[in-house]
Amino acid sequence: MSTTEDTLELQNSEALLKDASSFSPLGVPNCKWWAPDTFYIRRASGSRIFDVDNNEYLDFWCGAGPHILGHAPSEIIDGVVEAINEGNVQFAMPNFRDVEVARKLSEFIPCAEKVALCVSGTDGILYAVRLARAYTGKTKIVKFDGGYQGWADPVAVNNAPDSYNTGETKYATDSAGIPPDAYGNTIILPYNDIETAAIALKHQQDEIAAVLVETMIHSSNLIARPDFLEGLRTICDELGIVLIFDEIVTGFRHGLGGGQAIYGVTPDLGVFGKAMASGYVIAAIVGKNKIMSLAAPEGTVRIAGTFGGNALGTAAALSTLKVLARPGFYEYLYKLGDIVRNGINEAITERGLKARCDGFGSVWCMYFSEVQPQNHQDVVEYRQSGGAAMDQTYRAYMQRKGIFIRQQLVNRAYISAAHTEEDMYRTVEATAAFLDIHAEGLK
Repeated sequence: MSTTEDTLELQNSEALLKDASSFSPLGVPNCKWWAPDTFYIRRASGSRIFDVDNNEYLDFWCGAGPHILGHAPSEIIDGVVEAINEGNVQFAMPNFRDVEVARKLSEFIPCAEKVALCVSGTDGILYAVRLARAYTGKTKIVKFDGGYQGWADPVAVNNAPDSYNTGETKYATDSAGIPPDAYGNTIILPYNDIETAAIALKHQQDEIAAVLVETMIHSSNLIARPDFLEGLRTICDELGIVLIFDEIVTGFRHGLGGGQAIYGVTPDLGVFGKAMASGYVIAAIVGKNKIMSLAAPEGTVRIAGTFGGNALGTAAALSTLKVLARPGFYEYLYKLGDIVRNGINEAITERGLKARCDGFGSVWCMYFSEVQPQNHQDVVEYRQSGGAAMDQTYRAYMQRKGIFIRQQLVNRAYISAAHTEEDMYRTVEATAAFLDIHAEGLK
């Protein structure tokens, strides 16, 4: 590896960035970019990624979470190659692998009485909302501040607002080009506040079709209080509102049954993706028969998409689910998460610093405050009081040490089964060294 104490050798990436900028947005055709030290991937294996300058990084981004088995796992490749060799790639017709994936999901996920496959998390969210509106005959939806439910206009609001008006939540779109009427039927509420949610839902119960919520908003370092999800379930039952869990991140990352199995709260609908296919493209809407039976061709709610249930995605999903279901799989991932979180928190305590390492299961998050956030306003205050700058400094330092944590709202980091205990201890050691350098500013 060609890293040094202070610099990364990125000449090839810099040249590629300059060249590609003439024919793609800022040189990145997939529009995924960070600064500083942007690099281009050449290859990957297990828990490592390699850039075009042959720098090697311990990868805690895992392709935005899907690579729960690490990069290029042989069992998944074998399953996909088998489908390719059969000529079973893309038909937009019923396929036997679709059936087997749906069967597995219905076995694993508490709410999954019926299953429909699609392409992405955004697709799944929009389909779930459409089903809820058809079922209830109502139009409005509720989502929570700081939650990311995809890039589509109706839900691309308050994903990561960086300011508030006198402590009150306001609408903040995730992108330019989204007109206000696009989210006119979207209501934003604070996360982890069941009292506020109860008042708002009762006040507009005749208009609200669905409540859309993540059991854990890892993108903002937020973990749901048990009473929050339980309270939403009770209120939605009382008011005839569909409860939708966005399990794109939590599903299959924290267990076969997702966050709903961990919390023991069963929603009406759930949306899954990411880790269910080890990086191959697939997502699913699952839920109770009374709602899912409205989906065409059984009902009149259209769920479409050329590549929904694509055979390569379903082949990867079947192979992945087989591995995830093995005894001890999640215990190992949780152990790795505990090693890095406990190790970093011990280093913080020994130095008497104001910081913490949060997360759950195979997700960890370095947070430069002694207070764990409960809602997105806590995250905004953290970022505005110096947390954002310290996060950037930490990520840049770790990248120069060959440990990659992608730039995000917070330092969310994913662990895969390809990671080892040695990888975790190396990460703890590097973080401890960073804390030593910046100890004065963290006391």
